[in-house]
Amino acid sequence: MSLKSDRKNAKIESCRKILFENGLAQYRSGNLNQAISVWRSILTFDPQNQEVKKAVDTALLHSRNLERSKAYDAK
Repeated sequence: MSLKSDRKNAKIESCRKILFENGLAQYRSGNLNQAISVWRSILTFDPQNQEVKKAVDTALLHSRNLERSKAYDAK
């Protein structure tokens, strides 16, 4: 039973890493909403992941700042 559990945990970790990297690629490309969405998907199965929570918070802050900047520029 432990071997199955270890395999399952390894697959979950692999999935988390792939999703996190995908989120980083989206973030670096300027697709902030997509990055946030990808990272939030990780939190559905790893809700205590501090690295992912910080990435989401950073992207949200960046997104808000960009929106404020756009609104300011429009004036």
